[in-house]
Amino acid sequence: MILVWEGLGGDLWVARQLASAQGLVWREHPLLRGLHDAGRWLAALGLVLWAVWAFRSALDERTLPRRERWRAWALAVMLMLAVPAIKRLSLASCPWDLALFGGRANYLSHWTLWWPGAGDGGPGHCFPFGHATSAFAFLPGAWMWWPYDRRKAMAWVAAVVIAGAMAGVTQTLRGAHFVSHIPWSAWLCVTVCAATGVRRLKEPTQAKVFSENVDMPPQILRRLIGRERTQRANRQLGLILAFVAGGINAGGFLAVNRYTSHMTGIVSAIADDIVLGQFALAISGVVSVLVFISGAAASAVLIHWARRRRMHSEYALPLLLEAALLMVFGMIGARLAVMSGWAVPATVLLLCFVMGLQNAVITKISKAEIRTTHVTGIITDIGIELGRMMYWNRSTHANAQYFVRADRDRLKTHASVLSAFLGGGVAGAVAFQSMGFGAALPFAAVLVAMAMMPVLDDLRGLGAAGSTS
Repeated sequence: MILVWEGLGGDLWVARQLASAQGLVWREHPLLRGLHDAGRWLAALGLVLWAVWAFRSALDERTLPRRERWRAWALAVMLMLAVPAIKRLSLASCPWDLALFGGRANYLSHWTLWWPGAGDGGPGHCFPFGHATSAFAFLPGAWMWWPYDRRKAMAWVAAVVIAGAMAGVTQTLRGAHFVSHIPWSAWLCVTVCAATGVRRLKEPTQAKVFSENVDMPPQILRRLIGRERTQRANRQLGLILAFVAGGINAGGFLAVNRYTSHMTGIVSAIADDIVLGQFALAISGVVSVLVFISGAAASAVLIHWARRRRMHSEYALPLLLEAALLMVFGMIGARLAVMSGWAVPATVLLLCFVMGLQNAVITKISKAEIRTTHVTGIITDIGIELGRMMYWNRSTHANAQYFVRADRDRLKTHASVLSAFLGGGVAGAVAFQSMGFGAALPFAAVLVAMAMMPVLDDLRGLGAAGSTS
């Protein structure tokens, strides 16, 4: 949703509505400046009060353990300190620095600017949203309370979201940030919480019982991409990966004029090029197919290597590699125009490798039931199940051996994957058209968020083994 919003130009549209011929009219409004200054002081006061509360000893087993309070407090502080560091990497300037509103910078998406020397002519360092993060950074408190008291956890979330929204709206009205910076900053905090907010609940007893009945975000992520598989988890993972594949395939076509997952079309084009005597194009097609195969082979190697070592991340490792390659694509893509002639073919091959890598992951997980990077087989299976559904069985008893029955669950799965691929294609095309190559970075972030829990579990296991040896 955020990518579609950005791709449709929602950020600039909102900024223009807040401006006049004199620039951003709300920038120096006394009430907004007061809320801005008060927000910083309230965030600092909240951290101090939290530290005082964390210092207090637990009175009994029903009280939240002190170490849990300190862990969540330290995570909140880390978030507040991390955002300024991340902002130093961003070369995107704030709305009030744009030439449209009296500044000197040109508008470029914050995703396309994370590359040295590709500045927009302004001061930069606008993304992510520091003031909104000063509120969203308190989200670890919800992870802290969740296993012990769900009602308090939900109340904590509500308070943090309201405070973050107020801080975000205040600065957006002033022209300090774009609207999309608010949810992206919240997403950053939620992702960090999900990655580090895992604890082994050994006390109190009530927390044990509650944690067995309630799925926390880390447990959801483990089930999604973990070693133990279920049909439901396979379907959910297939939907997400189909969305990512659709976005990268459609957006990649706008970026490099190639559908990098369409091996059927590439092989057909190879045959045509051979007959027409266009051997250079035929060779490039053969290389594309070989690179796609190499991506699938690399995925299989990583999965079996991790499986032999009984690692939790046997399916997460290929996704992390895919995310890293998409980050490379997103960060260097904006420089293709000034690079040498080999850069575009290399980028096409990179995307072919990524598509082969991803398709092999879901193929092995689902035992070839689900494919995510192409839809020919999916549409064929949908047609088969629809044919079975429409078949007229005259008698159940007389034709028990040959009774035709549609697999509605399979039909639902394939229809959902097809819809996800189409939705991802629309989002990717819109995002790439507006944001350029940097639109690949959010897709990479989705893959990292999915894969991080099994990897963290393996790292914790290595740490525990090292401490006992």
